[in-house]
Amino acid sequence: MERKIIAIYCLIDEMLKGLNVKNDVRAKITNAEILTIAYLAVSDFNGNYRKAHLYLNPSKLFYPIDYSRFIRRINELYDAIETVFGYLSGLFSTIHPS
Repeated sequence: MERKIIAIYCLIDEMLKGLNVKNDVRAKITNAEILTIAYLAVSDFNGNYRKAHLYLNPSKLFYPIDYSRFIRRINELYDAIETVFGYLSGLFSTIHPS
């Protein structure tokens, strides 16, 4: 699962750079990390953000973030979510049609 998370993070990070979405310089966790957790919630945890947050927060992959702050950051990235998630779902459905 760790390789999948890293691959998704890299794709999201490049997409955000292409969309010119800037990180908040005060934040310790990047927008790509937030959207990676959110995408994994949708794809692997049946849309349950809390479960994805609990699964990834203690890992060494991302900087720990409080759940309420995580949700606020997702809401701030509302405009980028549709584009990024649409691209990733199209890409992964092409690679693995099942």
